[in-house]
Amino acid sequence: MFDKNFEDARFSLNICNACRYCENICPVFKAIELRRTFSDNDIIYLANLCHDCRGCYYACQFAPPHTFDINIPKIFGTLRLETYKKHKSSSFLREIIEKPHFFSIAIFIVSFLFYTISSIIYTKKLRLIGLVEQNASFYSILPENFLIITMLIPFVISLTIYIKNFIDYCDYIGIKKGDFLKLFIHIRSLKSVILLEFLDGGGFGCNYPNEEYSLSRRIYHQFVLFGFKIMFISTLIAAFMSHILNTSPPYTFTSLPVVFGTIGGALLLLGLTGLLYLRTKMDRIPYNENTNAMDINFITILFLSVLTGFLVLLFRSTIFMPILLIIHLSIVITFFIMLPFSKLQHAVFRYVSIYKYFSEMNK
Repeated sequence: MFDKNFEDARFSLNICNACRYCENICPVFKAIELRRTFSDNDIIYLANLCHDCRGCYYACQFAPPHTFDINIPKIFGTLRLETYKKHKSSSFLREIIEKPHFFSIAIFIVSFLFYTISSIIYTKKLRLIGLVEQNASFYSILPENFLIITMLIPFVISLTIYIKNFIDYCDYIGIKKGDFLKLFIHIRSLKSVILLEFLDGGGFGCNYPNEEYSLSRRIYHQFVLFGFKIMFISTLIAAFMSHILNTSPPYTFTSLPVVFGTIGGALLLLGLTGLLYLRTKMDRIPYNENTNAMDINFITILFLSVLTGFLVLLFRSTIFMPILLIIHLSIVITFFIMLPFSKLQHAVFRYVSIYKYFSEMNK
């Protein structure tokens, strides 16, 4: 199947390279013009450089129902999914990508039971709903070091897998170690990522969710991106207050960790809701349906992580705090464990591809 996808992609790219009508639509076509032939490595690089803006699909005279059936967004979406599977070392790990809902639910259930039993042992109480003292610490439910360790282990494992994918992918598309140390190229690449400039369609936006130009997808993506960053700042401030200033949570609603966390969480919920809404309206012809489960699963877990975080914040002085905290922790740990098998894998592959693109343009 992988070979067939390469054959289809090579057929389409050769036609694109002869036509060149789309040469100003996105960086993929500028990268295509630098090549006379397309190796498998080139095709994977181009597939991960594609931001699925779909401008080429609606501009193409050979798109379906033409007999050439040129559908670059769909074939690149298929190859991106195959890229994610290729960088997993066993059939079991590849199966997690294919069945993300099943594994996410299983991990959540195991995590919930684990934290529930741990809490019962720690508190010596057989109830997760009960009286909570005013401003009671979360650490009265589960000890701080226990929480840090149980969160840190899956996070470090996921980060290690990301680093391995990063190194393997650099090697696969032909970026040598010394070539990845050019500061100017990194600055240019990071600017592109932060601004999501390849989704701007020359200022008009991309053709998403349908043929009309729209900036909505770019805006919702930036809500998610900046929501992540602000939440991370909130976590750093909370860690500083807890471990340096010896001020234990829960923090007041006007404290810096809560203010940053609330702003970041609100941006995330807004961005994720917007992206889910756009998916209900999108044209599904230039889309590989096999990626749908992975896409939806990631958005859902992240959405639930933020939502339950807000619920813990709002009900932290009530009898529901213990059960809400355990549900929230179970979803967060599910998120960490599923990270290397989620839609967020594209962050590594796309950044490396963008770096290679600017390296090629800078020569």
